[in-house]
Amino acid sequence: MRRTFVSLAAAVFLQGCMTVYAPMGPRGGYYAIPRTSGQVDVVIASNGARNHATLEAWLMHRCAVVTLESGKQFFRVVEKGDQPFQAREHAEYVSATIQMLDSAEGDDVYDANAVRASTVGYLVGPSRYH
Repeated sequence: MRRTFVSLAAAVFLQGCMTVYAPMGPRGGYYAIPRTSGQVDVVIASNGARNHATLEAWLMHRCAVVTLESGKQFFRVVEKGDQPFQAREHAEYVSATIQMLDSAEGDDVYDANAVRASTVGYLVGPSRYH
């Protein structure tokens, strides 16, 4: 019984330390920085407790949400970056500069509604941020 309690307590503690999909906080999260001409820099930062594939899914999801919140339906990834870094307590980040569009022009354009629907299963955190 004691072993089960210790295992459960450790699992709860570790879950509390993991980055969640939410605005930037001490454990990581997301933020967006508007640029010129309908472009936005979107960043997902993690404390290292999430795998890279999950961070990539969160990044695409956040790009879709930012696009939809701006009133646009499509986006193009203009530039992408991902690398470990030692800024503050965050161990890893993924980022993208996106161009938000009214129409699907070209092969490299994402439909924001489709991306949002396909990535929502990767999200962990308060549903108000999804």
